[in-house]
Amino acid sequence: MIVDHRTYYIQPVRVGDWLALWQRMALPLQMKHLGGFVGMFTCDVGDLNQVVHMWAYDDQGARERQRDAMNADPEWQAFRKAVGESGLIDYQDTKILKPVPFSTLKDVPHPEITIAKPACIIDHRTYTCHGGKLGAFLELWERMALPYQIQYLGGMVGMFTCDVGNDLNQVLHMWKYDDQGDRERRRTAMYEDPGWLEYVGALKESGFIKKMENKILKPVPFSPLK
Repeated sequence: MIVDHRTYYIQPVRVGDWLALWQRMALPLQMKHLGGFVGMFTCDVGDLNQVVHMWAYDDQGARERQRDAMNADPEWQAFRKAVGESGLIDYQDTKILKPVPFSTLKDVPHPEITIAKPACIIDHRTYTCHGGKLGAFLELWERMALPYQIQYLGGMVGMFTCDVGNDLNQVLHMWKYDDQGDRERRRTAMYEDPGWLEYVGALKESGFIKKMENKILKPVPFSPLK
């Protein structure tokens, strides 16, 4: 499985307009042609004009075939024309992710779309390793960090490496919480565990990490992951 991770930077205060247009014209076509809808989110903490959406495919070949079929659909061409005329999108970024062996998200989902109020937040974390250090970081993380994160955080959505994108040394992992308070309580308890502090010390000594970023996402009402 691969995941097409797409970030759209929308004009300020027009995220709602983009979501309305996308839900009305694009969502039915993407569900028809693509199918493996993981989720769609707006950024609640970070760049407030971002929309993140994720689509899973069996492999790169399947992605190309399915997207070619969608791009050839006259209704999709009409949607793209409407987007261009709207001026809603400032910038688009995409990367292809591969799940690590211990990722909870490993298979292409085939969700039913329901419209419901989201009941969670997503802590979306991107770690950039120094060149040649990605494998060693994953080994350390699986051995020393993962057991404590599963114990205290619990809601792992998935963990991925970047296969195609701007930086091939990135690890992206996502964690689901009920709300910001739930996230704070769980992470505070983990930080107090001596085992977690041992991992943090080992990570500092390793020098594996070049940069760490995170943002808090909220699922849109029609996101499968909510």
